[in-house]
Amino acid sequence: MKKYIFTILAALLTVFTVGCEKTSADKTYVASYFQMVGASAMYLGVGDDFTDPGIIELEGGGKVSTVITDMFDDPVDAVSTEEPGFFTITYSTTNDQGFYFEKSRKVYVYDATVTETLGTFVVDPEASYNLSNKKSFSTLSEGWLANPTQAYHPYSTTDIEITFTQVVGNIYTCSDLMGGWYTSVQGRGYYYKEKNGDSYFNYFDMTGYVTLNADMTLTLMSSNIRRWGDGLDYIANSSYDPETKRLKYDWVYAGSIAAHVEMVKK
Repeated sequence: MKKYIFTILAALLTVFTVGCEKTSADKTYVASYFQMVGASAMYLGVGDDFTDPGIIELEGGGKVSTVITDMFDDPVDAVSTEEPGFFTITYSTTNDQGFYFEKSRKVYVYDATVTETLGTFVVDPEASYNLSNKKSFSTLSEGWLANPTQAYHPYSTTDIEITFTQVVGNIYTCSDLMGGWYTSVQGRGYYYKEKNGDSYFNYFDMTGYVTLNADMTLTLMSSNIRRWGDGLDYIANSSYDPETKRLKYDWVYAGSIAAHVEMVKK
């Protein structure tokens, strides 16, 4: 699977009109802006045609001025549907006052021929381990609890559930691609939940999009952890066994944190 980032420069759009104004004691700030037509995420099957929905240029007060479509001479220049993949189309412009504006659309190309499905899994704390020191998730969790400076909250590593929710075809969203590394193994989710409320439990989950390929491997499409706003570097050595219902892969984050995760389907 290939990942591409396409940037549509201001020259391909038009000169944007005034969108809003802020006035200070000595200066008026003028900002132009636009919004995308349609959804910020599109899903296409292999072989489908791609048509860019375009953007809407806005005048002052948010009034619609112009709908701009036909952004590309050839759709393949932006998105190829010859094979499963993930694309980001970025629309951007800079106005006369130097203000920069940018909006992005995600395009996911899926394979409808993959009929095997994922679902909810339970992490195996003995088979999952830190790739650097080879310590298992269960050993690591015991160590963190025993360390007064890192003892976030009592928890168990035997009930970490990770859910892969099918979006379309072989594309899935994952509740935590790190297998509970921060939220449960270190217990940060419990700490944040206790201090800030239920909505903070998943603050350290690495959510993301993956595909289950025909050879039963996973491919990372995109990911994000809300606490820091970035994603995994990559996942590797992935495999899913439909007979044993066991899923395993390695993940790497921030260039230095890496783990092997194994989980079994419920």
